[in-house]
Amino acid sequence: MLGERKLVLWVPDWPLAAVQVQVPPGSPAVTVSRGRVLHTTRMARQWGIRRGMKQETALHMCNELIVLPDNPANDAAAFETVLELMDQHIPAVQALRSGLACAPLPSRERRGGSEDQLSLALIEDAAQELDIEAFVGVGSGIATAMCAAKRGLNIPVADTESFLSSLFLDELVTFFPENLFREALEILEALGIRKVQDLWSLGHKHVLSRLGNIGEALWALSRGGDIHVEPHESKPLNIRMSHTFDEPVSEMGHMYFDMQSLATRFMDVLNMRGVHLSEMEVSLSFADGTIRERRWLFFGQIDSQQIRTRIVWQLQSWERSCTSDRGSALTGVTIAAINAAPATTTGTLWGSLPRRGQVDHVLSQVQNTLGVEAVIQPVLQGGMNPRERTVLQAWGKNPSRAYEGTGEWAGQVEKAPAVLFDIRLAAKIIGKNPDGTWGLIRVTEHGMLVGAPERILVMEESPHVKKGPYRVRGVEQVWAQKSFWWRQEKRTEIYVRAAVEDHDDFLLVHSSGQWYLEGIYVQVPG
Repeated sequence: MLGERKLVLWVPDWPLAAVQVQVPPGSPAVTVSRGRVLHTTRMARQWGIRRGMKQETALHMCNELIVLPDNPANDAAAFETVLELMDQHIPAVQALRSGLACAPLPSRERRGGSEDQLSLALIEDAAQELDIEAFVGVGSGIATAMCAAKRGLNIPVADTESFLSSLFLDELVTFFPENLFREALEILEALGIRKVQDLWSLGHKHVLSRLGNIGEALWALSRGGDIHVEPHESKPLNIRMSHTFDEPVSEMGHMYFDMQSLATRFMDVLNMRGVHLSEMEVSLSFADGTIRERRWLFFGQIDSQQIRTRIVWQLQSWERSCTSDRGSALTGVTIAAINAAPATTTGTLWGSLPRRGQVDHVLSQVQNTLGVEAVIQPVLQGGMNPRERTVLQAWGKNPSRAYEGTGEWAGQVEKAPAVLFDIRLAAKIIGKNPDGTWGLIRVTEHGMLVGAPERILVMEESPHVKKGPYRVRGVEQVWAQKSFWWRQEKRTEIYVRAAVEDHDDFLLVHSSGQWYLEGIYVQVPG
């Protein structure tokens, strides 16, 4: 089911764009960290100022240079300016993170123009009023709109499927928290599933059985749906909490502690009521009776620190625009859960964060008793064949790759099998030789099969395959891999993927004059 139409505004490299927003248009300005230039405005670059330059040198080159300290919190607060610009064009704007915001698209009658006109107005206003380059995308569902924003496209409802089908899965979830889909993508990559089209071929039932709730979310995104949960009760859950100051305040000062306390109490209520928070509204009340509201969207598991961070960002934005007028003084802060629902889903393959902590604790006890290498985990890396692409590391060690998995690996086995045997199983390939006689199928040093395979004889038993003959339906791919010059053992290994009757596909390897069964592919339903 397609999600609601959404508009996403994305500002690439927001820390750089934030410098433009924090100074008057056309001003030369930089952010500085440890005496070195970190980010520059376009005008500063015209003066010859570059990233990495010493602050003293930059000031010498441009006397009018505005120097700002590098502060991610200020960058986040500066994004409020962009959100306010969006408020002028579209209601219910939701901030995802600094540089990224979305909003549900109202009907044409309510917005008074087409989707393309709305996108163009936002892009032009961002350029003219804030001097920044913004990309706007429109699509059905949050992931579709995000991917469309990277390309500056409006994806009609009828084109959603064709647009999504060509995307890689890691591109589909680019804007989501990195750890939310990481495990699922690694498992799918091991199965040779890298594109959205491949995921569809696997089927909803198989995705759900292998990946659980996180697979359900990935499937919904791939189909143009949304993953935040709507309240299932007829009466919405009313979870709201406020903090009122004894006297109106005009600067943040010691409010950090108060906001941490507010966020902690709010999180405790959510946990006590068993509620998952996907959207939060922060309201600032002022002495003159005005109220400024902002909505924040969350994905995956959250904690009180994330809630406090959003409140502080909004307060910093207020402080930057605060005047000496007493009417602009802050009197209170209110946070409310929007679209709250029972927390019945899990954020990762291991369950909730407390559950993951329990797993880590138990496995750490095993390692303390039997040694660090007693508990190991597979880590994917680059390589020419499935055996090279997998390394085993001690549990708890930060996964590191000896070889990058991205890039071109010329001659590599393209798709890894789902089952890779610890020890290769001896096998034989039998068929017709060029002279018409039956016998073992040999290979040339260039990786060409001599003859037409008819039978594969598995010589050893395994839980995944029975010993005996299998009729060959076809040989799909052949790879020849020569050993590198620096290796003492010089040999060429030939990999063959064979489709057989009444079984999943085999991956066979010819090495040192002998055929072996290397692995088994998962049969993907059509």
